[in-house]
Amino acid sequence: EKFAALVTLSGSSKSLKGRQLQEFMPFDEDKEQLEKCLRACSEVSDTGDCPLAGVLHVKLRDAIGNHLSVEFFYAQVQHLYEQGFFIGIREQTDSHIADLPAFEKKNTAKKRGGTGLVAARHF
Repeated sequence: EKFAALVTLSGSSKSLKGRQLQEFMPFDEDKEQLEKCLRACSEVSDTGDCPLAGVLHVKLRDAIGNHLSVEFFYAQVQHLYEQGFFIGIREQTDSHIADLPAFEKKNTAKKRGGTGLVAARHF
């Protein structure tokens, strides 16, 4: 539902059933890289040498045409006689969590002695 809301203007009310993930990838080289990774894993799985999981960095296009840097985490699964993949998607960001700044702690009670320091993190 969240993915549908990201890539369609109508939000999660519009089904993505039957659509290919590559339809939301604006660059051909990303589409080719995804297909290459999944195909290679499928071919190697016949020998049992396929890694349990992998990661791929690509761009997706959202509902209004913005390009988002994302990571695809994929894992091959087999159910009875069918083979498939689970794919997780995480947006990549350029920002890093800032170092924790130290602030002086304000004591409401009057005390003698040193000043305590408190770390704060803003999200």
